[in-house]
Order: sequence, then C-alpha cells, then structure tokens
Amino acid sequence: MEWIIYNGDTQMIQVDEMFSTPIFHFRASNHEEIKTYIKKDIYPEFEKIGYNSKHCNVFSDYFPGAPKLDQTKLSNLYQEDMFQLLEFVGFDRNKKWDIYPAFWYNITGKGGWQEQHDHISGPLPSQFSGIHYVQFDENEHQAAEFESPVCSLMRSMMPCENKDNAPDFFRHLSAVPKTIKEGDIIVFPSYLKHAVNIQESEKERISIAFNMGIWSHEFININ
Repeated sequence: MEWIIYNGDTQMIQVDEMFSTPIFHFRASNHEEIKTYIKKDIYPEFEKIGYNSKHCNVFSDYFPGAPKLDQTKLSNLYQEDMFQLLEFVGFDRNKKWDIYPAFWYNITGKGGWQEQHDHISGPLPSQFSGIHYVQFDENEHQAAEFESPVCSLMRSMMPCENKDNAPDFFRHLSAVPKTIKEGDIIVFPSYLKHAVNIQESEKERISIAFNMGIWSHEFININ
C-alpha cells in the first residue's frame, strides 16, 4: 500500500496492489554440489559436441544429442528447496501432496538466446517453474526477462500510438530481476511468460530450469 500526495496536500490517492504476480527468490541449498555435478558429468560432453541448438549458441538436453540429467539425483538435491517453498506458499504438510519435478539444463554462449514462452504443459499441470543460476556472472550476464501477465490487455488500452509517450502505468510490461547472483533460484507461476535476451558475454552461462507439478489425490476415488 502506498500513499501519494496529489495537488499539494489536499488529496490523497491510495494504491492497493491487489493482484501482483509473485516471483520467489532464494539461494539453492545444494548449489555447490549441483554445480560440481554439471561441471563433471555434463560440461565435458559440451566440450566434445558443442552447441546443439539449431538456432543459437545453446547446449541443452532439451534438444537432441546432449546427455540427460539424472532426474532422481536432481530431485533429491532440490527437495529441501521445493519443500520450503511449498510450506512458504501455504501447502499443508499434513496432507498428501504428490510432487512431479522435471529438470533440464542450458549452457549458453555469446549470441545465445531463448524465445518468449511459458511452462504450461500437460497431462498434469505445472503450478510452478524455476531457474537455478548455476554459473552466472552478475556483471556480464542477464537473468530471464518476464512479461506482465496482463501485457496484452495493457497494450490494447494504450492511450497513444507511441507507447513511450504513455504514463509508466501503461508501459511497465516486462522486467528483469536485478539482484540475481550465482547460486540463486527464482520460482514463478508456470503461466508467466519469459525469455532470455541475446547474450553479449563470451563467458558461458549455465542454468537449470525446472517445472513443479503438484497434485493431491484425496478427492479422487478410482475403483
């Protein structure tokens, strides 16, 4: 809640942020172990094969030809972080919640990028998605850029042809987290669109992306 003085002190305008989209930001509990695993088991294959994306300088098990992550190993290494997040969000630990995580990595070089996308998928929905910045130089690399979930609506309401002439209220359509450091994780609702802008740095940037599908079977009765 913020108070804004308008027209001297004769009027007060109260701003209530009612439907903001949360992005959760915290340190990976097992960052060093995860980084060591990537450097030992994945990076040597990257040095042999090179970038395997058809479009840009990205090496990822999302594309054919790259070694796959050990999903069980990663599930165990991120388990504490996931449980803490769910507890923070308000999931009742006394109820049975099945968690379906899926992980993939991206090694990005100069000129690498990723188109805007979201992580809505099936057959079971993913409620949360995340990015762990495994190798990240805050002075040279940029975190993912997120688009406002109401971007299309705000664009349709633009009061002028040139959006640069519009008030900030209409122009705050995307943002990049500014305080990301190596070892940080950001988690966000899977519907939130995001992209990776073209990398200018020669230093490789390494990240692990993941989805978290969460489901309770307490209301399902299958005979």
